[in-house]
Amino acid sequence: MSIPNEIKIGILGAGGKMGMRIGTNLKKLSNEIFYIENAEAGIKRLEESGLKVSEPATGIGLVDVLILAVPDILINKITTEVVPDMKSDSTVILLDPAAAYMNQVCIREDLHYTVIHPCHPALFKNQPTLEGYNDHFGGISGLQDIVSTHWKGDREKYKLACDIVREMFAPVDQVFEITIEQMAFLEPSVVEVCGLSLVSVFKELVDEMDKRGIPKDAAMSFLLGHIKIELAILLLGSNPASDAAMIAMDYGRDKLIKEDWKQVLTDESLHEVLTKMLKLDNKP
Repeated sequence: MSIPNEIKIGILGAGGKMGMRIGTNLKKLSNEIFYIENAEAGIKRLEESGLKVSEPATGIGLVDVLILAVPDILINKITTEVVPDMKSDSTVILLDPAAAYMNQVCIREDLHYTVIHPCHPALFKNQPTLEGYNDHFGGISGLQDIVSTHWKGDREKYKLACDIVREMFAPVDQVFEITIEQMAFLEPSVVEVCGLSLVSVFKELVDEMDKRGIPKDAAMSFLLGHIKIELAILLLGSNPASDAAMIAMDYGRDKLIKEDWKQVLTDESLHEVLTKMLKLDNKP
């Protein structure tokens, strides 16, 4: 892994939540980093962290790699404004597949585009340190994987982007290369439409247990311990569940889950949810 010292890196939206996370890691590099921000709150956060703020008009045209640490719904507007000012042969890194999949990114044929997303520290991934175990988001101490897409442009520029991404979200274990369609299927379809909605039911379960007078600590310990072993049983092929547990599972699936639930995994459903997430249905 090698990032040439002459490579200038810009973070657009450097004062936001994600921008601050990756900026804290990238400042460890010997490369020149441009912390690009124009929002007052973001500028204040950067200054309080001792990071020099660059205005968009100053930094955009100087960087070799521009990281878009901005909300998905603003990608179209922001790239339309800044991409024309980027120097030829530079690279754009997007941190989410939504805007790319829905063709909401301003494209220049002389630029290179990479799309990535962190996997976050996985439940069963071995963490060498206690700090890593407690870093649930990643990018501090928690070892995590990354998914990446060589979307447009030169292959060597993509490899450079992946080297930078390893530093942005360090410590990083594996970088998996997949297509933009596959990444969009993973997020939002798999982890948000399906995963997060199911986890919201777990939250409601905790609230219901509280109403029944079960101490919250006991309820959380019981629920999370069982969820972990159930995930190990069904996803990792760990100890088999009892016959009675499988009967209860089938009963629950019949009561809780629609028979046609997999329709949320279709291309049509993906397009529908991304239209809502990017608020494209509100555009004239």
